[in-house]
Amino acid sequence: DRKNVVLITVDALRPDHMSLYGYSRKTTPVLDALAAQGRLNWSSQARSPCAESFCGLLSLLTGKHAHKLATKDFGLVDVLGLHGYKRHAILSGDHARFYGLRERYGPFDSYSDGGTTPGAGGINGDGSVLARVSSLPAASQPTFLFIHLMSAHGLGRKHPDYQRWLPAKSVYNLRIKRPDAALLAEVANGYDSGVLQADAMIGKILAMLENKGYMDRAVVFVTGDHGDFLGEHDEFSHSKTLLDPVLRVPWVWIGDSTSQLPLNQPVVHSDFAPTLLRILGISSPAHWDGRALQDDVALQQSFHQQAEFAGLIDYSGNGRTKYLFDRKRLKSYAYDLVADPAETRNIFEEKSPVQQRTWKRLLEREQLTVPYACGADLGC
Repeated sequence: DRKNVVLITVDALRPDHMSLYGYSRKTTPVLDALAAQGRLNWSSQARSPCAESFCGLLSLLTGKHAHKLATKDFGLVDVLGLHGYKRHAILSGDHARFYGLRERYGPFDSYSDGGTTPGAGGINGDGSVLARVSSLPAASQPTFLFIHLMSAHGLGRKHPDYQRWLPAKSVYNLRIKRPDAALLAEVANGYDSGVLQADAMIGKILAMLENKGYMDRAVVFVTGDHGDFLGEHDEFSHSKTLLDPVLRVPWVWIGDSTSQLPLNQPVVHSDFAPTLLRILGISSPAHWDGRALQDDVALQQSFHQQAEFAGLIDYSGNGRTKYLFDRKRLKSYAYDLVADPAETRNIFEEKSPVQQRTWKRLLEREQLTVPYACGADLGC
């Protein structure tokens, strides 16, 4: 069933700052309107495998857990190409040079990012993404569009039209311990205006694609590659730890064929590609890790890693416990995500020795307990 597919990732997008997810500020009016029309379906418990773009985006595009990524993976872009899809990557941010991701994403028929085609808005300006979407030809064959936006990221260029909450401050390179209430309010203002801008960009992109004929029976998926710290745990930005502010992401499906997806369960990024292929009637490669959600098979554990931290979330029984292992300091943490969603109390020592060993062995099985060593060339 060769529907057009539009994957929109918003860098550092947190669901708890989206009005679609119940946030008090009206930060996502475009998505809210689609939800009111019954055209949108979303998961409330979605997580990235890590806290940075590299593994978050690759897990989406390969159907694999982040710790199983290879230098060359046979992923979603390859599969869709075999089934006659034209594939375009239209990205904000410098993926090719900063991450070296261009080749790892797969064989796109056309590729552009902020480094190769910066436009007037610079490397991290989403205006150049709009310009490139507007230059697409009219729809004529099945098409896969991968679109990445930087509006919510601390480095994303902010447009005055969307600076609704002021004064504002970016989280990028903000290194302040014990931030006061005034600073936290400014950070929230800056972030929320970025989310509002990202939502507006999504609306403009969908309108352009509608005019070009791409939206007829299309499947649209909106997510974040990871989250962002906005002062929780005295942290700002991302690429560190595995606490929920940097792992939680939105998971939003748009299109008639997505209305019945069972999204009332925890999901991870590796589930996206198999679920999409099931919608299209295409078999998933057998080596992928993710689940097709249509099978309604419960997630037992999800695995995560970032810098010196390796971890898992145990979904067995009626609980939801996150176990983290600091491979540098050889210290273990556990958090009850139901009773303590802010992850303020380490309950690892309260667990039985059997439970402690079970979690450790699960990480060992996945080869995630290798001692962490940060080379001098990495500056840490």
